[in-house]
This record gives sequence, structure tokens and C-alpha cells, in this order.
Amino acid sequence: MIESSTLYSQGARANYSGSMNEMEVNEELRALELSPAKRKYESSWSTTRLSEVDCDLAELGICAEYKYQEVSGTADQKGGTELLNAADKIECDDYALVFSGAHWEGARGTKMFNFYKRQAAKLNKHSETFCIAAKRLHVMTKPEFIEFVQKKIMDKETK
Repeated sequence: MIESSTLYSQGARANYSGSMNEMEVNEELRALELSPAKRKYESSWSTTRLSEVDCDLAELGICAEYKYQEVSGTADQKGGTELLNAADKIECDDYALVFSGAHWEGARGTKMFNFYKRQAAKLNKHSETFCIAAKRLHVMTKPEFIEFVQKKIMDKETK
């Protein structure tokens, strides 16, 4: 019997699980009658190709990047770069770095997640210096993100 772990590299499996997570989150947003879309933009590291944000909810001024991780590894260290890039390059009212997967519930993942939350809070505290494109930075879990979006919908409806 051939297992997928012997056919596909760790990177290919990670890309697949990340894509599945993105589809799942966006389906929850569509259930709220929203239209999540990717948006191309020039990132801090763009050279010849534009980057894409995973979720642009233009009607609410929200952009989000989804980070799915099952196991520990250096990919969990990219959150700080994502926050700085969003603050400088992704035009929106609220940028959310959204974490899901078993890794973020373990000791290292929890420590990294909390570190990114503190980092976002520090950048937001000095928004005039750091939050040039994205006005506010957020770090949250997938359920927190869905609740955040629902609150934004309610706030918009009451205006």
C-alpha cells in the first residue's frame, strides 16, 4: 500500500492542508453572506510577481491571512514578518493573522501565538509609525476570526 506521505513532500502536504483550511474558513464566511476573495498586492518581498492575501472582505474593510499548522517547525516563525508586511503594504481597516491547526494548541504554538498577539498590540499602539497600510493588526484563532467578522457585520448593520 502506498501512503500519501511517501508520494508527497512535507511542503506539498502543508500546502494542501493550508488550502483546505482556507476553503473551510471562506465557506464559513460565505455562510454569513460575504464574498471572500484573494487580492493581489505588492508585498515587502515582491520582485516580479505580486503576492496575494488569502481573504479580502472589501465590504467590511478586512483582510486576513490564514496560517494552518499541525506540527512544530520553522513555518511558525513567519508571523512577525506577516504582521510587518501587512502594516506596511496591505491597504485595509483591519488585518487579521488567523491561526488554526493542532500546533497552535501545543506549548510552542501557544507561545508563538501569544508572542504575535503582543507584537500586533505593540504595532497598533504606535499606528502612526507602523500601521501605514493596514490600520489595525489582529492575531486570532479561526473561531475568534469568525466572531470578529460577525461583530463587524452587526456594527455595519446598526450604522
